[in-house]
Amino acid sequence: MIGQAEAHGAITVVNAIAMGKGAALGVDLLTKVEVEIGGDEKMVSIEGLNEDDSLVRMCVERIQRRFGLDEGFNVTTHSQIPPSRGLKSSSAVANATIMATLDAIGARLPYLEVLRMGAEASIDVGVSVTGAIDDASASLLGGVCLTDNAEGRLLARYEIHDDVRIVLVIPDRQIRKSEVRPDIMRMMAWMADMAFASASEGRWEQGMMLNGMVTSLGMGLGMDATRDATALGARAAGVSGTGPATAIVVDRGDEDDMMDAMACHGRTMVTDVWNGDGKWTLE
Repeated sequence: MIGQAEAHGAITVVNAIAMGKGAALGVDLLTKVEVEIGGDEKMVSIEGLNEDDSLVRMCVERIQRRFGLDEGFNVTTHSQIPPSRGLKSSSAVANATIMATLDAIGARLPYLEVLRMGAEASIDVGVSVTGAIDDASASLLGGVCLTDNAEGRLLARYEIHDDVRIVLVIPDRQIRKSEVRPDIMRMMAWMADMAFASASEGRWEQGMMLNGMVTSLGMGLGMDATRDATALGARAAGVSGTGPATAIVVDRGDEDDMMDAMACHGRTMVTDVWNGDGKWTLE
């Protein structure tokens, strides 16, 4: 039995660590997973992701337990998403692995169960502080997804139809979840609340800017890339996730100049907003 699936990356609009509610925006970077069920061995081949395969294994095993299976598996992954930079590589691989395993056994689950299963697996293996329902929602559903991570609920979702592109600045440094200080982030919950309110009202770019300040202060990250991008006319800019990548929103046609100007801060790449493919019913 062989199944295949793909899931998208995302950027942070509001980090959920500070106040328990978060928002993320889907982007057009892909993680692809193939799962073969059968035999005795349990093997994982990873390309373009973190070397630790514990999240992939956990997701497959959770699906097997959910449907009363206990078989060997062979999982192959490939990702365009730079890992441990705040661009939702873990959420994408969890979503894609769960969906590919479901495809392999010919089963389906509601979107919310897929999200919660991935969130629980992410917490169990230590790649997420909050379970990242916001990140997983944007990865699976696209658009801007606003969530209550503590309760595991999707609060709202809307699509972005402005003609914009997303420039990513990706430093060499990786940030592991073990480096995150939730206590410091929570001291700035009032700012995160303002950012979430802005995103809830459709002002996601404003929310992204406010969130970038909260996360940069909480993580001890510099804001040079954000400052320079803003000075160059970016519509919004801010650290994504817990960093260190910075996401920059620009009008289409301005991406090349922005990438050239930001190359001094790290590797740059450009992607598009991803609004979803309509496969999931939110009822």
